[in-house]
Amino acid sequence: MPSVDPARDAGYTRELGDAIAQAYQRETVIIWTQLVAHVLYRYLVWATPELDLFSRQRRRGEVAMPREQLVREVAEARDRLLQAEAEGRVHVGPVLRSQSPERIVSEALSAWRDYHTKVVAREVGDDVLIEDPNLLLFYQNRLLPWAEELATEETLAAARSIVNQGGKA
Repeated sequence: MPSVDPARDAGYTRELGDAIAQAYQRETVIIWTQLVAHVLYRYLVWATPELDLFSRQRRRGEVAMPREQLVREVAEARDRLLQAEAEGRVHVGPVLRSQSPERIVSEALSAWRDYHTKVVAREVGDDVLIEDPNLLLFYQNRLLPWAEELATEETLAAARSIVNQGGKA
């Protein structure tokens, strides 16, 4: 005969929640705008370690990442994502799979410029200037489960900061 058992039901609910979260992470498709945003936002966190989330989100047009470094870090992170995909832990979108890192950065900047009324990030000389940390935070949040894995040795502390604050670094 069916019976109400709150402890059993709570256990089943936790198990189901865990299974859904694991499937969601495994079935996530990472696209180029998310990866470029993650690398830029990680740089912002790295460049402003003394700031809290709210102070950092107000740093509009004050932090610029060298474009060459952005392309290099996007390449490294993309290669790590492709490895995670080969292991069945994530899916990578076709632009990340087929385009050069230089093109991936250009495509992300172009997509943001065409889609948003606010400037997310823009090229200034040889740098990419971070104009809207809020949108970068939004775009990069999909990469939280892989943030530490995608970090360089130099940016690992920033990646951990992002993860530890649930994307609210």
